[in-house]
Amino acid sequence: MGIFGWKKSKKTPGLEKPRAESIPPQAPEPDPETDMIRVPEGFMVQTWPGEIPEPSFSRMDGGVLLASTGPGGDMNVEVLRAVFDGVERALERPHRPALLVPRPVHLAELFEEESPAVIPVEEVVVWTLQEAILDGWQDDPRRLQEMLRRFHGFASRKASGRILQIVCVKKPYLEEVSSILGLIQGLGIDVRELPPDGVALIEAHRPDGFILSGLPGKSLDPIGDSARLQPWRLNEERNAAASRGDEAELARLDEEEIRLLGSISRGSAEPRAVLHAPLLRSLLPHHRTLRSESARGRS
Repeated sequence: MGIFGWKKSKKTPGLEKPRAESIPPQAPEPDPETDMIRVPEGFMVQTWPGEIPEPSFSRMDGGVLLASTGPGGDMNVEVLRAVFDGVERALERPHRPALLVPRPVHLAELFEEESPAVIPVEEVVVWTLQEAILDGWQDDPRRLQEMLRRFHGFASRKASGRILQIVCVKKPYLEEVSSILGLIQGLGIDVRELPPDGVALIEAHRPDGFILSGLPGKSLDPIGDSARLQPWRLNEERNAAASRGDEAELARLDEEEIRLLGSISRGSAEPRAVLHAPLLRSLLPHHRTLRSESARGRS
C-alpha cells in the first residue's frame, strides 16, 4: 500500500514515475492529416498521459517534470500537498534543460531534419489536475491561499533561470473548477485544456541525441472574474514583506487575500485584465535551432 492507502509495487516507493504509453488510452479516432504520421528511421516517439490512476511525479527524458494528482478522493488535501512536496524535492536535482517545440500543430514538426526551432527552458513543470481533486477548495479560502502560495513559490524559488509551469485539466472538470483555474492564471501560469486522448507531453528522441518536447494541450483565454484578485501581486508583496521581517504587513496582506478569496463565490467586482502566462509569452520570440543549441553546448 502507498503512503495514502493506494496500492504500489515494491519497486516504486512513494510517488513515482507515470507510465509511458505508445498509444494513449481511450484515444479518439485518428485524424488522417495529423495523427497518421510515419516515424522516420532513427527517431523514437513517446507519449505521456496526464491523467493516471495514482498521484505521481517524474522527470522525463527530455527534462520536463511531469506531475499528476491522480483522481480525487477523500484525501485531496494530503494528496496535493504530497505532490507539491515531491515536485519541490525533484527541482533540487540536476537535470538537462527542456527543448520545447513552440506551438506544435502537427506531430511531423518534431521530425524536421534541418534544425527545428526550439525553446530551451531550464525548468518546465507540467501539472495535471484530475477529476474531483479540487472539490471543496473553492469554498475554503485558506486552502486556496495555500495552493496559490505553493504554485507561486515554485516560480519564485530560483534567482536565476526560468521555471515554466503549465497546468492541464480535462473537460468537463475544467468548467467545474474554472474559478480556481482563473486564480492560477493570475499567477502568470499557463492553464491548458488536456486533449481528449489525455496526452500531456510528447517526446521525440532524435538521431542527433536531442530530445524535443511538445505540449499538445490548448492554452485557455483568461477565465472569469478571478483576475481582480491579483494573486501574483499579493504573493510578490508577501515575499517582500517576509524578506523585510515586516510582520504587520504580512498580517495585512494575509487578511486582504483571505477576504478576496472568500469573495470568489459572490463575484462582487468587475474583472480586470490579466497578463496571461507572461513567462510563456516572453519565451516564444526567443526560440533557437538545435544547431545553435549544439554550438552553445560546446562553447
